[in-house]
Amino acid sequence: MGGAVVLLETPVQLTTVHFMTGVLVFLLAFYMMRFDGERERPTFAFRGPAALFLSVIALVYSQSALGAYVRHLDAGLACPDFPTCLGKWIPPLLSGPVLAHFSHRTLGYLVLLTAMMLYLFVRRDPRQRGNRSLALTFLVLAAAQIGVGALVVLSGLYYLATALHLAVALGLLSILGYLWVNAARAERTTLSPPRS
Repeated sequence: MGGAVVLLETPVQLTTVHFMTGVLVFLLAFYMMRFDGERERPTFAFRGPAALFLSVIALVYSQSALGAYVRHLDAGLACPDFPTCLGKWIPPLLSGPVLAHFSHRTLGYLVLLTAMMLYLFVRRDPRQRGNRSLALTFLVLAAAQIGVGALVVLSGLYYLATALHLAVALGLLSILGYLWVNAARAERTTLSPPRS
C-alpha cells in the first residue's frame, strides 16, 4: 500500500487508508504480543467491560484516522487558532478543510469526555480495581493529547509536535488495549469451566 501511495502521488483517501492500515497492524501486533500462544492462548471478548473497552478503542482509532485525513488534506492549519477556530467556537465556514479540522477537534473533546466516563466507571466497579491506574493513565493521556494538538496548531505544524501527537495517540490505543486484554482475560476466566 505504501508503494501505491507513492506511485499515485498520495491522494488523500489512499494516504489515510494507508495510515489506518498501519495502526491496525500496530493493534494486531499488540494483540499477538499479549496473546502469544505459548504463555497465553489467544482470546477475544466482546461482552461486559471488554465490549466497552473495545468500543473506546474503535472511537480512538476513528479519531486517529480522522487526524490522518486532516494531515493528508493539509488541513492542519485550517483552524490556525486554539481553542477557537477562525476566531469562533463554531467556525463560520464549515466545509472542506475547516470541517475536517473542526471535526477532529470536536471528536478529540468527545474522546476526553469518554475517558472521564471510563475512569468513573472503573473507579465505581469493584471488579475493575486492577484497571484503575490504566484508566487514570488513559484519562491523563487524553487530556495531554488535546494539549499536544493545540501545540501542533500553535507551533505551525512543527515536526516534533506532530510526531508527539502521533506517539500519544499510539499510547492511548496501547492503554486501551491493556484495558481490553484485562477484561478479555477476566471474561475467559468466568466462562471457563473449573478444572478438577
